[in-house]
Amino acid sequence: MEKWLNVDGQMATKYIQMLYWVLLALAVLSGLASWAYIGFFAGITRLVLGVVLVRVGCEVLIAFFNINDNLQKLADKSDAE
Repeated sequence: MEKWLNVDGQMATKYIQMLYWVLLALAVLSGLASWAYIGFFAGITRLVLGVVLVRVGCEVLIAFFNINDNLQKLADKSDAE
């Protein structure tokens, strides 16, 4: 039970990857809808910015979890000494 309550770094990465694909699909659909209803440049801008921001946001989340894992390893190593 404790395994499911604590967020493991490997599990978090998989969840972030699933979140990435969902947000990427939403960004693409939003860009295409803007292209159809607002105009070409608005659609292209929203499409490109949406895809880039989704990628950067998910990469930052993964980096935070990796930093946390490394800090946990350092704390465990210093406790062992």
